[in-house]
Amino acid sequence: MYYRTSILFLTGITNALTYALSTFHCYNYINKPYTCEDILNQLEQMIITGYLEQFTTIVDTDRILHKIRTEDITYVNSIRHLKAIHTTNSIIQTRDYSFDDLISMTNNKLTPCHKAYLINTCYISSYDKVTNSIVINGESIPVGRKYKISIFN
Repeated sequence: MYYRTSILFLTGITNALTYALSTFHCYNYINKPYTCEDILNQLEQMIITGYLEQFTTIVDTDRILHKIRTEDITYVNSIRHLKAIHTTNSIIQTRDYSFDDLISMTNNKLTPCHKAYLINTCYISSYDKVTNSIVINGESIPVGRKYKISIFN
């Protein structure tokens, strides 16, 4: 899925600008000769403008597309075929994706912790050994025995 990949062309062909920008959806291009500083300046601009942020596009149960920052997904829980994707500011319900799909779509930012849960480990605030659960944004999420080692590694 190249359209999720940030591209900065380094080229000696000056007439490639239109082709590169329209065909490959690249951010910009730097013409030869270029310096290391030229590349660093472009990368800094890509960071400042948010171009390098990763987004995941989700289709909800009403067939509405949601473009969410991958880092904003806190956890996903599954109830039968319905997935509830919890973000820092909303919950999106979908039936269109498996857990494997969601892990792949988020570039492995989500980790299974139970047969019904995927979590973003960055949001774990505590772990309760007695109940074998973790807390994310005030929600208690169970940790399955087979996932316990991978979560804490």
